[in-house]
Amino acid sequence: MLHLQNPLFVKILVQLPIGVYFTLFALLGLIGGLIVNMTIKYLPVIIERTWQIEFLTMQHSTNNTDIRCYSSVCGKESILNCFHSTTSDNRTRRTIILITSIILGTLIGSRFGPTWQAIGAMILAYALITLAVIDADTQLLPDIIVLPLLWVGLLCNLGHWFTSLPTAVIGAAVGYLSLWLLYWLYKLFQKKESMGFGDFKLASLLGAWFGWKALLQIFTIASLLALFVTGIIWLNRPLERHQPFAFGPFLTSAGLVTLLWGDGFTYWLDISS
Repeated sequence: MLHLQNPLFVKILVQLPIGVYFTLFALLGLIGGLIVNMTIKYLPVIIERTWQIEFLTMQHSTNNTDIRCYSSVCGKESILNCFHSTTSDNRTRRTIILITSIILGTLIGSRFGPTWQAIGAMILAYALITLAVIDADTQLLPDIIVLPLLWVGLLCNLGHWFTSLPTAVIGAAVGYLSLWLLYWLYKLFQKKESMGFGDFKLASLLGAWFGWKALLQIFTIASLLALFVTGIIWLNRPLERHQPFAFGPFLTSAGLVTLLWGDGFTYWLDISS
């Protein structure tokens, strides 16, 4: 069952009964899900408040606006308590995220075994879930998650955990430049923007983790999912021409598929050639 690479406490974990072993990874998944729910709830609000304070600071420097009238909203209470009163609480979604995280934990434990590779996979998986939900809610892919995760992917691949380091570096560059080029071609001919710069960085992140060869599979799966979901939405209600549509959730979904089941496109191309 377990394919051991880069062992992590192998002598202890491999000797555990199967039920205990998967329960351990399920608990890690539960912890990951709790962190995801916390991040989804507070991070967008923190970012928005930071932008507002920066804007008011700029106003203050130009027309002496007193920004204390804004910062006093939270009073002496902690920032998190203030945010708690201003953010929505969706119990159903939180429960779905927790269940999904537990399932992901057991799947990662089955695929990677008790290895450092599994720890890297769990970090990536729960970060991708976080990015998907935040992007769906706000059309925002926070740099505070995307950029560190890109570097973590490159560091993981120093040990060839998911691909070789040269392939990962090329993947980071190809992932960004491919969507960047598509963006500018679309803007040149259609005179409007097609996607956000966060999507470029997310594609670069996935390239850093899985290598440039896996990007063909990732872009294909993401595009097909986007077409399918758009079609379902259009059947229920016509979409407005300029309605914003987040592409990040489809990229993250394709990244999770690649993480759990590998890069089948590359394997098929190698067999065909």
